This record gives sequence, structure tokens and C-alpha cells, in this order.
Amino acid sequence: MENSGYTKAHRAYELSVIAVAVGLAGVFAYRASHAAWGSLSASGLVVVALGLPGGALAADVVSGFIHWLFDTFGSEDTPVLGGLAIRTFREHHRLPKKMLEHDFIETNGHNIGLTIPLWLGGIWCLAGEGLRLAAGPFFVAWAILIAITSQIHKWAHMDVAPPFVQTLQRWGIILSPANHARHHVAPYTSHYCITTGWANLLWYGSERSRPVPVESGSTSEDAASRPAE
Repeated sequence: MENSGYTKAHRAYELSVIAVAVGLAGVFAYRASHAAWGSLSASGLVVVALGLPGGALAADVVSGFIHWLFDTFGSEDTPVLGGLAIRTFREHHRLPKKMLEHDFIETNGHNIGLTIPLWLGGIWCLAGEGLRLAAGPFFVAWAILIAITSQIHKWAHMDVAPPFVQTLQRWGIILSPANHARHHVAPYTSHYCITTGWANLLWYGSERSRPVPVESGSTSEDAASRPAE
């Protein structure tokens, strides 16, 4: 369990925050099922409709900012954050496919914990009405996408992802291997966003405008043949 710095204490922390986040998600779902959605005005319905993609984009931007932060500052020996977060980002540059060995908890636990304030924000929205109520879907989309960001990142490194994942990657709904491959080219200073990849495209342009770089440990044929590219 303590391989590569992943300790039993860290495992316990992740299990704890997962339990709290799942509980809050349940509260949100209950409140949402009893909310007065029918009372929303036309502007409120627009906010609801924009909230889902807006929350997804927010998750992508936050993933990129955190990725940039931990790639750029500190070290694996930094107190608290070194073992909690920086370690995984630095290890990933050295061994990009190492994350494929991680189980569900190690892959997603910390990110699920980060959704706790988002679920609280969503629950607060559902306790109100009008535009406050309409903002609820923004928080649920943000929370769900943050929760599975590391899983999406993991899928982008798989040689063959599950068929439904390949479809989502191909449609541009989640991060594609081609989009993320840009980050794994020295000096690793671009394409930090690892949720939907939308912010990468907005900032750097289409990943199809340049040849796909080859990830360490792969062949050019592997990179060229990935289904979602």
C-alpha cells in the first residue's frame, strides 16, 4: 500500500472524504427531487441550460490550474502537499502509464474529496428559488466532472479505453488522447487541463493542427491508431 509514497494514512483519508462526498451528493439528489423547478422563469431555465456545460468548463479550468500549480511549484518533499498531491503529478511525468496500475480509490479518492464544497454550494442553491435555484445544475456538473477528472485522465492514457469512453473522447465531451498527448512533450508546459480538454482547445487551438507526439513507452503507430484521436 505504501508503494511510491501512497500510504495507509492517505488511503484512509481518501476513503473518509469519499464517504462525506457521497453523503452530500445524496442530500443534493434528495433536495433536487423536491425543488420547485416548475417555478423557474425563462431566465432561470436559461441558467439551468448553461449551467451544465458551464460546470464542465469550470471543472476543466480548475483541473488545468491545479495541474499547472503542482507541476510548477514545490516538490515531493513539500510539507503536506508534497505527499498529498505533488507526488502524483511528478511521478506521472516520469512514468505516464504508472497511473493505470492505480485502483479506483487511489485514482479518484482525492478528487472526490475536492467536490465536498461544491456539493455544499449546490445544496445551498437548492434551498433557494429563482436564479439561486437555477444555479444548482452548475454545481452538480462541476462536482461530478471534478470527481472523475483523474479517471478521465487515466482513460486518456489507456491503449484501448472502454467503447463508451472512446465515443465520449471522439465527440469531444471528455479529454481525448490526442488532446492530452500535447502535455507529455518536454518541457511539459502546455495543455494542462485534463477533464474535458475544452480549455486546452480554447487556449492552444485544435489538437489536429499538429502531428500527435509519441508518449514515452509507445510507438508512433500506437499514437496514430488510438481510436479517439
